[in-house]
Order: sequence, then structure tokens, then C-alpha cells
Amino acid sequence: MFAALRDYFAKPEAPVQRRGRGRRLAQLFAFEFTVVLLGVLAAALLQDWFSERKDVRRAQAAVAALDEETKRFATTAEYRRRAHECEVARLARLSELIRTGGTATAAERATPLMPMPVITDWSEDTKQIVARHVGQQAVNRYGAMRLLAQMIAERQRQLEDQWADFLLLEPGKSAGANRGDLALAVARSSGLLAAIDMNAAYVSLYAPSIQPDEKGLERLAKMEHPCAAVALQPSGAAAKGQQ
Repeated sequence: MFAALRDYFAKPEAPVQRRGRGRRLAQLFAFEFTVVLLGVLAAALLQDWFSERKDVRRAQAAVAALDEETKRFATTAEYRRRAHECEVARLARLSELIRTGGTATAAERATPLMPMPVITDWSEDTKQIVARHVGQQAVNRYGAMRLLAQMIAERQRQLEDQWADFLLLEPGKSAGANRGDLALAVARSSGLLAAIDMNAAYVSLYAPSIQPDEKGLERLAKMEHPCAAVALQPSGAAAKGQQ
């Protein structure tokens, strides 16, 4: 192209025939413009393709991580379901000790075993990418799991605060304990425990295809806690969970 321009505008020593050279120059210009334009379009298409592939991998990774976190959440929720009767029985025992002026053993005072559920936060960009490449249903499931995890985590913190009052039932400390405040702590703990277990029951509703991890339940069963053993009992019988 540049050579054609140079030849066209040069002043040769001898007269040359210029007829048709302008049309040839226009054809060369059109050809090279088309080549450049096609190159730019091809580069843009390749960039879009690579970007789309990157978004697909990002969406798949986000959903895979959500599935893994939901499985751990489902395992914790299943344990809470199985341990419910055991924890209710422990609260009844604490209530009896408060009423009769007795003291509680370390096992009786132990805070309920409550692994904290964690669902990683998604950015708005991630939600849009997952909705486009996986489906809105996955985004809806994330929203439900995230909300449940936040609700349970907050109530677990409240329950731990209430349960801390039962340290006053330790031998040597119970004489100065306010039995009325302790009875109120039992009532509040009972309500929080019921709310936590009710929220945990919704995990299987929003993620019915994800089953609890049996190995995770086995690990919970090995922990030193009066209700840990019920992790391996489908019914979560309180009598068997007490030690």
C-alpha cells in the first residue's frame, strides 16, 4: 500500500502512463482496510470468547464451592436435628437443678455443640454470571442458604451468651447465683434452641439433592460433648445422648 502511494505521487524523470493507477490504488486501499477490519473483528470475537469461557469457569467454581459449603451446612443441620431431644433433656435437667438449688457437672453445663455454618458471600457480579451460565435457581439457593446461615449464626451467638449463665451452677459458685435469672436463661435458651433447629430443618428444603456427610457426622460423634454420640443416631434420642 505504501509502495503504491509512493509510486503514485512520485515525480519520475521520464513521463509514465498514470491511467488506471488511481483505481488500482483504491483497490489496494479497500483490500488492506478490509484485512485490518477483519483482524480487529476477529480479535474482538476472540476476546469475547475467552471472556465468556472465563465467566463460565467462574460460575461453575462458585456453584461448586456453594455445594461444598451447603454439604457441610446440611451435615451440621442433620446433627442439630438428631441432637435436639438430647439438648432439650439437658435444659430440663438444668431447670430442675435451678429449682432445687443443686449444682451442675461440667457435662451438664456444657454449651450445645453448634458448628458455625458458613456460606461465602457472592458479589453482584458473581450472582449475574451464575444466573447467566448456571441459572437463577442456583442464585436463589445461594440466597436462601446465606440467609439461613446468618440467622443460625446469630442465634447461636445469643444461645452461647445465655448458656454462659449456667457456669454459676458450678460447685462453689451456686450459692451466690440468682435462681430467677438462671430460670430465665433456661427459658431463653429453650426458645433459641428451638429456633436454631427449626432454621436448620430448612436446609434440606432448599437443597434437597445435597445429603449430609456421614464422615462429618462421625467426626462430630467423636467430640467430647454429652450429646455428641447422637450424631450417629437417626432419631437423636436424648436418653442415649446423655452421659
